[in-house]
Amino acid sequence: MRDYLPIILVFVTVLTIGAVAAFAEPVYDWLKRRFKEWRAIARQRRADREILESIRKQHGSKTADDADKHMKLKRGE
Repeated sequence: MRDYLPIILVFVTVLTIGAVAAFAEPVYDWLKRRFKEWRAIARQRRADREILESIRKQHGSKTADDADKHMKLKRGE
């Protein structure tokens, strides 16, 4: 059994490296898509926050809730 130990270790190492290589690209692609989605959500939130802030400044709203209500009325919600 000891004679086969180095061969078994090399075989297991090669299989492990192959498995990691096989899963690395799909995982990388999945992460790339998620980060792109998260950046888009953050960008949209930032834009919404800027719109609410400008409405608040224009109409003298005291809180962000007042500006939000005004924006919803403007949209017809």
